[in-house]
Amino acid sequence: MSMQDPNRPPRPRPGQAAPASRPATPIIAVVIAAIAGLIGLVILRDVKSDSGSNNDGASPEVTDTTEPTSDTSFTDESLPPETTMPVLVRTGATVVVSNASGKKGAAGALTDELKARGYDLGKAFTANSGTLNDTTQVLVQPGDAAALAVAKSIMAEMGLEGTPGPLDESAPVKQSDVNGATVLILLGLDKAGQSLLPLAGDVTANTEVAITAAAETITTGS
Repeated sequence: MSMQDPNRPPRPRPGQAAPASRPATPIIAVVIAAIAGLIGLVILRDVKSDSGSNNDGASPEVTDTTEPTSDTSFTDESLPPETTMPVLVRTGATVVVSNASGKKGAAGALTDELKARGYDLGKAFTANSGTLNDTTQVLVQPGDAAALAVAKSIMAEMGLEGTPGPLDESAPVKQSDVNGATVLILLGLDKAGQSLLPLAGDVTANTEVAITAAAETITTGS
């Protein structure tokens, strides 16, 4: 008589069906859980996509709440400053030129050029004997605002700097040669034989303009 292993399933008898195998329940459960997780991720993605757009599928508008600055001016410091041409007053005074340079004919040439630009010129003459000036001086009758304006205009056209001096007894000329003129040019070596400066945009030639130096006076000896 043979011994049978108690752990071994009994052999089916002839004519009896074999017992059915147990289903793999744990494996199926894992597969179902994985599928459910994928479906959940897809649904969550669609929900986030819908919340980021409006009903028409367009992206929501973004409103800029930044307030514009009130200062909209622009200044370019690299640009050169504007230049203002001097106002030329060529009428209102009689001008005479005295040659103190020693160059023959220099006073007459300057007289003709000033006259051509609209100034009222007297007859040119030579300064006192022995008078030679290195620099040109413009003298004006003290207290005469109109003559002062003309004198400043002449200095601008000749390229002279400074302030006109007083036309008084200290000038190295004879009063008879001045002959009542209120502006005197003592022509020195620096300007003798030179032409007047060209002034672009000069629109006041031969015209009377307002005198802005009415309050200015020349004090004798200053």
